[in-house]
Amino acid sequence: MNKKILHSNVQKHIDAFTDLISVEFHGAWGRRKDTFPEAHMEHQNVIRTPLYWFSPSTGSYIGLWQFSDAHFTTGKAVQEMTLATLIDDVTGELAHRVLNTPNRPPHINFTVNLNIRRNGESPQARIFYFAATMVTVTERKIVLECLLFDALSGAKLMTARAVYVSVSVANIPMLADKPEPNDFNAGGQLPSLSGPATRYLSTEELGNLSQVMNFLPHGIIEHTYGWVDVKIGRLAVLLSFGKDMCGPPSYVHGGVLATVLDNVAALLFSAVTGATSPSTIALERDVRYHKGMPIESQNVVIDAAVENTSSDQITIVAQLLHNSQLCTTLRAIFLFPKSISSKL
Repeated sequence: MNKKILHSNVQKHIDAFTDLISVEFHGAWGRRKDTFPEAHMEHQNVIRTPLYWFSPSTGSYIGLWQFSDAHFTTGKAVQEMTLATLIDDVTGELAHRVLNTPNRPPHINFTVNLNIRRNGESPQARIFYFAATMVTVTERKIVLECLLFDALSGAKLMTARAVYVSVSVANIPMLADKPEPNDFNAGGQLPSLSGPATRYLSTEELGNLSQVMNFLPHGIIEHTYGWVDVKIGRLAVLLSFGKDMCGPPSYVHGGVLATVLDNVAALLFSAVTGATSPSTIALERDVRYHKGMPIESQNVVIDAAVENTSSDQITIVAQLLHNSQLCTTLRAIFLFPKSISSKL
């Protein structure tokens, strides 16, 4: 990538570091073909191999992502949750570099909270610059901040705050130590609801949810069936995860979990308000990770509901459950399109 094309403010931010070390994409975790970013983004030429640098003196992690024009036609923006997934990825890499010192037994760092606030938009952006820095660090916990910019215009797009906890590998059940798939993938059932405004999700709606991100093929995650009730503001869907979805070994990538929850929340928002997908704008997303999701988990339940509304925004909470255990929670604040808010 030719750095001369970068916005002057982005270039100044990079040049301010005096001890940058070039690091490999997924160099901290180890290159594994089953990780979501590598299997579905890098290897499918959706994104060029990212350029990453680490600053030992500041504990900062910076880099550039360049998306292929072949996957994003004119006017088709890179999905915000795609960027959020990469933010989750790089902050995890920084947490690994800071917490996994040579004299320490092997640990894996799990995201427990990811908060992302939208600062602006740049639909035509294809090259993005991120800068992740440490906020606080203890032996088992690290809080990080990550800023995301359109690398060509310099526009600030997102501010993220991520919290990780460090767990000894010896205390983590890997896939080989788990019961047979028929045992731990039994999953659950949708909550029952039958009201005058309840309807089943259409084949088209389930198909759109199965795409996960707008550059992926449909069916990458199987959504079996679901229902929505616009009167009470609730939507539930049953899904199953496929292969090559890893973040930490043996577990579904945190960004993927957040994205499937966000997609369901956005669908509920559209159903309740009548807003079309391009008009769906999330001001803030807060993701809480309660329990890891094993890869290839089947019959996973997402239960989403409207929490509250105001004259210009609506808050939706979506929960992801496996075997009746809460795994991930998303609280998203959506802005009403002007055409809708003016009628309220």
